[in-house]
Amino acid sequence: MGKSKADKQEIRLEVLFVIAIGIYMFIWSVLKPFNYAPDEQMRYDLPLYIYNHGRLPLGDDPEIRNQIWGFSYAFMPTWLEPIIAAFFMHVVSIFGASEFKLVVAARFVSVLSISGMVYCLARTLDRLFSRRVKWMTLILISMLPQITFLGSYVNQDSLNLLGTSIILLSWVCGIQDGWNYKNGLLLSAGIIIVSLSYYFGYGWILGSIFFFFITHLLQIGPNKPDKKMWKVTALICILVLGVVSFFFIRNLVIYHGDLLGRASMGAAQSRYATTEMKPENRLSLMSQGVPFVYLLISREWWRSTLNSFIGCFGYMQYPVPGWIWVTYFLMFLLFITIFIVSTAKLAYNKCKSEVVFRAFIILEFVIPIILSLWYSYSSDYQAQGRYIMSLIPALTIESAVGIAAIDKRKNIVTVILTGIVVVLALYSFIGVYLPS
Repeated sequence: MGKSKADKQEIRLEVLFVIAIGIYMFIWSVLKPFNYAPDEQMRYDLPLYIYNHGRLPLGDDPEIRNQIWGFSYAFMPTWLEPIIAAFFMHVVSIFGASEFKLVVAARFVSVLSISGMVYCLARTLDRLFSRRVKWMTLILISMLPQITFLGSYVNQDSLNLLGTSIILLSWVCGIQDGWNYKNGLLLSAGIIIVSLSYYFGYGWILGSIFFFFITHLLQIGPNKPDKKMWKVTALICILVLGVVSFFFIRNLVIYHGDLLGRASMGAAQSRYATTEMKPENRLSLMSQGVPFVYLLISREWWRSTLNSFIGCFGYMQYPVPGWIWVTYFLMFLLFITIFIVSTAKLAYNKCKSEVVFRAFIILEFVIPIILSLWYSYSSDYQAQGRYIMSLIPALTIESAVGIAAIDKRKNIVTVILTGIVVVLALYSFIGVYLPS
C-alpha cells in the first residue's frame, strides 16, 4: 500500500501549505458577517453561553432556545466544538472583548479544524501516492469552495472532517505499520472527535470497528492468537469511553434516557416553536406516504445536494455558477469511476489488504449519502451538501487513485489540473463569495 517513510523536508512543505490554507480561510472568516452561514447563530449560542456562564446549558434554556424553531443544539451530546470555541473566546477576551472578536474567535475552531484535516490528508496521501499525485489531490480537495466556506464560520462539520481525516490516517498507518499503540492512539483521537462533533460522520466509527479487526487478522493470520490486538483494543475503548461517556451519560440523566437528544429536541420544538414550524405541522415525506424511491430519482434533491457540496454560500442563496460545479462534478465522476474499475481489477487479482481498504473507502463514501437521504425522507427535507461532507476523506483517496491513473503526461496533467482548480477556487471567492 505505497510508501511509509515521511521526508522531513516534505513535511515542512506540507505545514507551509496548511498555514497558507489556514490564512485563506481566516480571511474568509473575518470578511463574513455574523449569521451569514447556515445555523451559525444557533451554533454560536452554545459557546457564547459557556463563555458567559462557565457551564453547559440545558437544551430548552430560554437564553439559547430559538424563538422560531423552539429548540437549541444543546440537546445534543456533541459538545467538543462549543467548548473549544468558548476557550478561544476567553483567550481573545484577554486583549479586550468585542462582539466581532468573540465571533471570529469562535470561528477559529473551524479554521483550525479544516487546516488539521488538510494536514492529515497530506500525511495520508504521502504514504500512498507519488509526490505529484499527492499535491494535485491535496490542492483539489483543500480548495473546494465549500470546504473553505465550512472552515470560516461556526459549525460542527469542520471538526467532524478533522476527526474523519484522523481516522483515515490511522487506517493507513495501521495497515502499513501494524496496529501498535501509537496507531491505536491516533484512531482513538479520531473517534473521540467524530463522536463529539456530528452524527453524519458516525459511519467512520462503525467502519473503524470492523476495519481494525479485519486488517489486524489479515496481518497476523486468523489462527494465530495475538494478545497485543486485545491490548490495543482495550486502550482504544478506555480512551474513547473515558472522554465521551460524560456527555452521553449527561444526556441519559437530564433527558430521561434520550442518548442523542433527538426525541427531547422534537418535544421542545412541539412545545415552543412557532405554529408553522411545529413538527406536527411539518410532515416528513415518510409521514406523507411518499415512497423512498422518490428521493433516489429526485433531480432536485441530487442537484441541490451536489451544488451545495461544491459551493453554495449564505443560507444557500449564493451558489457557484453552473460551469463551476459541473466541472467539479465531471472531475470527481471520472476519478470515482476509475477508482471503482481499478478496485474490481484488484479484487480479481486477490490483493486482499488493498481490496479491504478500498471496500471501506467505498463504504465511507456511500454511508453519508444514505444518512442524508434518510434524514430528508424521515425527518426534515434538507438537500444540503454539508450533510454529506464526511465523505471527503474517502473522496480524497478516490480522487488520488483517479489522478494517478491519468497522470501519464506528467507536467501537462499537473499544470492543467492545478490551473483548473485554482481558477475555480479563486473565481468562487472573488466572483461569488465577496459580492454576496
